[in-house]
Amino acid sequence: MPDLISDPLSRPPSMPERIAADISERITANGLEVLDKLPSITALADQYGVSKPMMREAARLLQAGGKIVFHHGKPCVVGSPGAEQLDDLFGFVLGQKRTDLMELQALREVLEIAAARAAASVATAAEHADLREHLDRYLAVPVPGDALHAADIALHAAVMRAGGNRLFAMLLDGITGLLQVSRREAWAQYESEGGTLALAHERHQRIVDTICDGDPEAAAQAMLDDLTDTRDALTVLIRPS
Repeated sequence: MPDLISDPLSRPPSMPERIAADISERITANGLEVLDKLPSITALADQYGVSKPMMREAARLLQAGGKIVFHHGKPCVVGSPGAEQLDDLFGFVLGQKRTDLMELQALREVLEIAAARAAASVATAAEHADLREHLDRYLAVPVPGDALHAADIALHAAVMRAGGNRLFAMLLDGITGLLQVSRREAWAQYESEGGTLALAHERHQRIVDTICDGDPEAAAQAMLDDLTDTRDALTVLIRPS
């Protein structure tokens, strides 16, 4: 049991931490949105009755959590917890063990199948063009490897954006680091079982085509078919030898 007197985790929050927590609560309570301007560091320091260096430390704590965007000499604006914070969180929770990657895969299936179905219903002409552009980049990668995996992740992210759900897109951005690990593991197994780059190209072509054709159920099935290849490969990898 930790010593509650000497344990550093039990110390009361510092003044910068208290200020950061108060500002965070005020941002939420006042319904402020991303890029809304906040008072200057000087004005905030005066408001809280602290020095500007202490106020800057509070601002840095808020920025580390994605709550504000703060650059010296520029106004503070409301930020949004983004990919870096989510990547750290998911990386801490899941790690990179193969069994953890199956949990990641289950999350992908929930998010990406729903996003493909939604994209076929709501994507705009501009989003169709964006999907085609990302597909072309994916198809242009001549050999498997990190460049292919990066293009694959970018294409799937474009599908998420086209689906119109910002939370879905944010979650996918937040697991990009883990997705790279998952892609490497799954691709090696996929190839060992006879999977080919041509088949992967065909799967992704069908996802984009069905979305652009406005066929929600076909788009969901196309995404499921692609994700099933990954699930099958990961299932073999975690099977006891």
